Amino acid sequence: MTRVFPSLILAALLFEIYSVLPLRVTEYDEGSPPYIAGSVHVALSPGSARQPILDQIAAAAERSRLGFVVLATQDKTLPESVAGTRRGVDFYPEMEISTPSGHALVFFSHTAAATLAGPRIRELGWNHFLGKESRAGMFVVAAHPSSVFHPWERLDRMPEGVELINLRSLVERHAFDSPLSFALTLAVSPFNPYLGALRLYQPFSRDFVGWDATNTVNPGHFGIVATDDLSDWPGLNRFGLLFPPVNQTLAVASTIVFPDGPLSTNFDQRRKQVYRSLREGKSALLMQAIHPFEGNDWTMTCGKKEYRSGDKFALREPGCEFVIRTPDTLPNRKRLVLLRDGEAVAEIPAARQVERVPVDKDGAYRLEVWVKQASLFRVLMNREVPYLLYNPLYVR
Repeated sequence: MTRVFPSLILAALLFEIYSVLPLRVTEYDEGSPPYIAGSVHVALSPGSARQPILDQIAAAAERSRLGFVVLATQDKTLPESVAGTRRGVDFYPEMEISTPSGHALVFFSHTAAATLAGPRIRELGWNHFLGKESRAGMFVVAAHPSSVFHPWERLDRMPEGVELINLRSLVERHAFDSPLSFALTLAVSPFNPYLGALRLYQPFSRDFVGWDATNTVNPGHFGIVATDDLSDWPGLNRFGLLFPPVNQTLAVASTIVFPDGPLSTNFDQRRKQVYRSLREGKSALLMQAIHPFEGNDWTMTCGKKEYRSGDKFALREPGCEFVIRTPDTLPNRKRLVLLRDGEAVAEIPAARQVERVPVDKDGAYRLEVWVKQASLFRVLMNREVPYLLYNPLYVR
């Protein structure tokens, strides 16, 4: 009897840990628009930009079905040879700069600033944010705004984009705000890295509140998910977390970009296409560890015209509606949240593949798709996780 009880406890613990597992999707729903998935803000130092490391990142990106990777160094430029296509994945080298307001990701490799030295890029990126100096096509993203160590301080002013979800910040916040819960996550992750990722994937509402408020009065600021990792945290990857090593991090989340027209076969032109759509907010934030993007779509139809994230539309006729498509292959219980100017105007416990919501007011609209994730005994996991977050569509 004394041996039976510990065995039952161990069995219950194993059932709890392995009751939440990733899907093995082999058939994909149709209905999603043309898109390209990418990983933004993959941290890399100039010294580590060697072919074996780049090949490792390319292989991980290929496994995760990504089309591009945005590499980011800290206040230094990468060699020109880093830019290019490896294993069908485009590599775009950019720079994360340190500024008086916090860290910022500068997208410059597609502009005339590509030949400038690191210190000059840093100066130019800050001046661009202040509106003093720039280069045609350049844009800036507020990096890890809720970082424990380097938070973004200028909430009165926002650059073109913001890292609404930064995987590094999620780990840091979880470790510092909930140390006991974080310890449990570390204990669970070697056995079930997917469950560890779900426990860590808790975006900060403050970032979304500030973003929504900015877009309400000044439309056009886009949000991305940044796959910034914690490879510089000594030994953390030994715990099996999906977030730290880049080859695992790329499988967690991605930024989905909706390009205008077919992608070019030319690398430089393709990069400009992707960046133009990203800058215009024609994108979404996806936790692809839960389910791929296929089968999803969110549009506004008005007469014979169709609009998506990043579009601006003047509402002049009745009968316009949002059409929301979610994949049948996603078995989780779904909840759709439609927001206008940061306030929820419709919550739909989605049971059908296609849902429709009428549009009759102006505002900055965006859609969130949440899924319920629960372990067997509801101890290690029992909450909703943001599976898909679309950038705003502006009705004026």
